[in-house]
Amino acid sequence: MAKKKSKRKAPVKHQATAEAKQRVPQKASGELEFFYVKSTGFRVVHADGIHGGVVPTGKHLHMAFFNERNPIPKSQVYQVEDGRLAAKPIRVDEKEGIVREVEFEAIMTVSTAKAIRHWLDSMIQSAEMVQEQNRHDDAGTKDEND
Repeated sequence: MAKKKSKRKAPVKHQATAEAKQRVPQKASGELEFFYVKSTGFRVVHADGIHGGVVPTGKHLHMAFFNERNPIPKSQVYQVEDGRLAAKPIRVDEKEGIVREVEFEAIMTVSTAKAIRHWLDSMIQSAEMVQEQNRHDDAGTKDEND
């Protein structure tokens, strides 16, 4: 039996905006176009977590995004025999523990944080729907191959 192709909706990209009723320039048509321009400092980072909290004034929140990894050794010493390097070092100078490399920090108002929370909730829901559809599609493919 041929597998039915599901009509999976592509994940929708949404934006998080702090103020739903922010002031915007008005055009006669009632439309406003936004142009997204990447700053010279734009980069994509991997985040394993965040560290942050409320700033002392209470007016803003801060979030420092970090990734986690094992420490890179400061140095390693290898035995050399007949011009060949041994497979493992005989001495290693390295830190113990886990490195949390802080990539960037974001400071925002509470209303912006709420907008981001709303956006994240929406994106999580969309991702879970796609994952569930993929599990369903994979199960159907597995049944056909049995």
